[in-house]
Amino acid sequence: MVKFSKGVYMKAAFGTVLVLFLIIAAIWVIDTNRQRDVDSRIAELSAQGESTRLFFLYGQYVQNADQQKVCNYIDFATRQQMDKGYYLVTQLKDFEAANLLSDYQTTRQNYYLSNVELWIYTLQQQRRCNSSNVVPIVFFTNVNSACPQCSVQGDILDQVRATCNNARIITVASDTGLDIVDLMKAQYNVTTAPTILIGEDKKLEGLQGKDKIISSFNCQKK
Repeated sequence: MVKFSKGVYMKAAFGTVLVLFLIIAAIWVIDTNRQRDVDSRIAELSAQGESTRLFFLYGQYVQNADQQKVCNYIDFATRQQMDKGYYLVTQLKDFEAANLLSDYQTTRQNYYLSNVELWIYTLQQQRRCNSSNVVPIVFFTNVNSACPQCSVQGDILDQVRATCNNARIITVASDTGLDIVDLMKAQYNVTTAPTILIGEDKKLEGLQGKDKIISSFNCQKK
């Protein structure tokens, strides 16, 4: 029977610890880079929101401003903000699924707050620019509790977004405890997820099919 010295065991243990350390370090570097990428996207989204706000202020306070041109810029800015938000949440889902160390909770909250901001800007766009071509569709979902129907509804709304050029799909997490979201829920009596709010006067509760959603507003097909 071969006997191993204590030194051999110590070297083996040290080698194992070193390998584990290198693995953890590699994971930390990957997660850190992902977090930086997502934070950069959030910063871009915030900058886009600020740009939209300035267009509204410009049209409101600058004398003899070309209102039609201002409205065109606002439409472009809100589209940009929506597209950047859509790309961010897709990236965030992928990162969270592969994540081991980083916590994206704060990032998600910033994303949902940006979406509420986008919703308010879209309502302002409708009123200020008499824009019937823009239809804000708020999707109330759960992210901190199990909601299989919410995931399915999100995929269906992606199809609506791809079909209707004038649909502004805005996702809001209803179970994060954000005060502004709670205020929205109270305003429109949102008590369950998934719930879809089309404009400010049409509410669809529970899982809805693509055809039902599209039939609920004037969809301008791409």
